[in-house]
Amino acid sequence: MQDGSKIAVLSIGTTGNPAAKAVKMAKEQGIDILHYNMRFLKPLDYNALEEVCKKCTSIITIEDGSIIGGLYSSVCEYIASNNFNIYVKGLGIPDRFIEQGTVAELHAECGIDTNSIYRTIADVSQRT
Repeated sequence: MQDGSKIAVLSIGTTGNPAAKAVKMAKEQGIDILHYNMRFLKPLDYNALEEVCKKCTSIITIEDGSIIGGLYSSVCEYIASNNFNIYVKGLGIPDRFIEQGTVAELHAECGIDTNSIYRTIADVSQRT
């Protein structure tokens, strides 16, 4: 975990390393951000999520699986159930067929490579 206050990046699975690199790039550009590596989805770490919701105005979830029924969905459900007013952006495998390619190509197509994650962080930072 890295401390920050405006934006939280919650990553799970193999997205942890590219997320950490993107967060480092964002910090170098002066973006106020923190990073949590969510080690497991079930059960969700509600203590960490509550801490994030109290500290941040925006959350970016990053996962190497479907965002439907994954980390993004779980975070949105928690936020709605607890009446937090937080912007959430989900990065992961979209609900559509993905073309064949190398892992790096597919990660870039789905927006979960380091550069795509950094661009999303920069875009979200403009909202806060």
